[in-house]
Amino acid sequence: MRFAGGSLEWNRFQMNSDTPGATGPAVSRRRLLGSAAATGGLAGALSLLPTNVTKALAAQATVGAGARGRLRDVEHVVLIMQENRSFDHYFGTLAGVRGFADRDPKILSTGRSVFYQPDPANPDDYLLPFHLDSRTTAAQAIPSTGHGWAVQHAALNAGAMDSWVTAHTEYDGPATGPFTMGYYQRDDIPFHYALADAFTVYDNYFCSVIGPTHPNRYMYMTGTIDPNGLYGGPALDNNEIHGTYSWTSYPERLTAAGVSWKCYQETDSYGSNGFNVLQFLKQYIDAPTSSELYQNAMVSTPAGQFEYDAINDKLPAVSWVFPTLETSEHPNALPNAGAAWLASKLDAIAANPEVWAKTLVIINYDENDGLFDHVTPPLPDPGTPDEFVTLTSPGGTDGGGQPIGAGYRVPCIVVSPWTVGGNVCSTPLDHTSVLRFLERLTGIAEPNISNWRRTAFGDFTEIFGQIPTRTSFPALPDTSGPLTLATYEASQLPLPAFPGAKQTFPTQERGHRPSFG
Repeated sequence: MRFAGGSLEWNRFQMNSDTPGATGPAVSRRRLLGSAAATGGLAGALSLLPTNVTKALAAQATVGAGARGRLRDVEHVVLIMQENRSFDHYFGTLAGVRGFADRDPKILSTGRSVFYQPDPANPDDYLLPFHLDSRTTAAQAIPSTGHGWAVQHAALNAGAMDSWVTAHTEYDGPATGPFTMGYYQRDDIPFHYALADAFTVYDNYFCSVIGPTHPNRYMYMTGTIDPNGLYGGPALDNNEIHGTYSWTSYPERLTAAGVSWKCYQETDSYGSNGFNVLQFLKQYIDAPTSSELYQNAMVSTPAGQFEYDAINDKLPAVSWVFPTLETSEHPNALPNAGAAWLASKLDAIAANPEVWAKTLVIINYDENDGLFDHVTPPLPDPGTPDEFVTLTSPGGTDGGGQPIGAGYRVPCIVVSPWTVGGNVCSTPLDHTSVLRFLERLTGIAEPNISNWRRTAFGDFTEIFGQIPTRTSFPALPDTSGPLTLATYEASQLPLPAFPGAKQTFPTQERGHRPSFG
C-alpha cells in the first residue's frame, strides 16, 4: 500500500519527490533497480547466494549506479528481532566498524583500555575478549550469561564500564561468567558477516533498556516500559504479568489509522509466542477473538506463512516476524540456526522482484545477553523525565533510581534495495528508532517515546541520502552446511576454555567500508 496523510504532516517527511507521472508496477521496479549499486563482479558469487537474493542483486547490478532511494518507495517494512547478542560479540572483528581496533576506547581507572576487563581470577589480573572457536569447540552453544536489570547495571557500574567479568562471575559463577568476553569471527558466523558485507550494518545501534528481553521488546513495539507506573508498569523484567500492563502499543495506532500489520509467530516462539510481548498487554488479552488486535497479534501462524505471503505479495505494510526459540540465536541456541532462518525470510522476499522492490527489512537483537561490548551506551542526565525508575515492577524487580538505558550495542543490519553496498552507518540508534522510522513512513506518531530518546537517537532515514556506487557484491554463504556442522560441534565438542596468562589482544579485519551517519 501507499501511505498518505497522517498526524505527522506526511508531506514534510518526504525525502525526495517521485518523478511526476510515474505510475505502475514496471516503473516501480525500474525505480528500485535505478537505486541499486553499479555493474560488478557477481559472476563468481552467484552460486553461493540464496537463489532469489542472487537474482535480485544481479538485476540491480545490471543497471549501473543509481539515484538515492526515497522513503516513499517503501511499501513494506519487515521487522525481525533476534535474541541476546552484543555488537562486539558478533562484529568486533568485522572490517570497517567500531570494533576491537577502536582508536579511542574508554580508559579504565586501571590505566588500561576498556577491553582489559578486571578479573582477579586470571593470572594477568584482567580478561581480554577471546575467540569462541566453533571449529574446535562447542562455541556455537555457549551458555547464556545473566542479563537481568541488576547484573546489567552492575556491569555498567554507573558508566565506569569496568565490571563485566566481576559482575558476571558473581552472578553466573566462575564456570559461566567469563563467557561474557567471548566473541565470534567470520569463520564462525559467515552468513551474518556476508549480510553486513552485502547491505548496511549499524555500529552505533543500542538496545533500549539495561535489562532483559521483555523490557527491550516493549520499547521496540510500544516505545515505553511505563517507567512511572501509570498503566501497570514499570516492566523491568521478564515476568509475564498477563493483563497487568495496559499502555497503548504502536500496532494499535496502526489499526486506528487503517494501516495493515501482522505478527508472524509460530507456536513454540519462546514458549507460546513469548517473543511477542503484545500478548501480555491487557487490551490484547481482552480483545474479541474476531478483532484485528487478536487475530494479528495473538494467533500463531504456521511455519512458512511469512514466506508464502512474501512470495505472493500479500505482506501487510508492517510485519513483525518472530523466531522460534531454536532459531532465535539466544544462547545456547546456535547462531547458524538463526542464519538459516533469516536466509529463508530474505530469500522469500527476493523471490518476487516487485516485493523486493518495495520492502525494507530491519534485523536487530533485543539485548546483549550478558555479552561484553566496549562502547559506553548513551545515558540520560539524572532526573531526565521518563528515563529513570524509582518503582518496583509487578514482577518484583526494583528500579532503584537507575536509568532505563540506553542499553549496550547490539547488531543491526538493514536489508533492502536501498542499503546494498556493504556500508556502515554510525548514527546513534536504539529500538525506539524503529518506531520513529515507522512514524516517518506512515505519519502515525508514537507519543510513548520520551523526549530524551528523540534527541539522543536517529530514525534510520539517513539511508535514503546515500547514492549507491558499489560495483560488486559478496556471496551470501549457504546456511544449511554450516548449520549441520554447528549442530554436530555443539553436541560433540567441549565448550571453549577461558584464557589464562599471556593473553593476546583480538585482531580486527583490515579494510574499509563506505560509511555515513
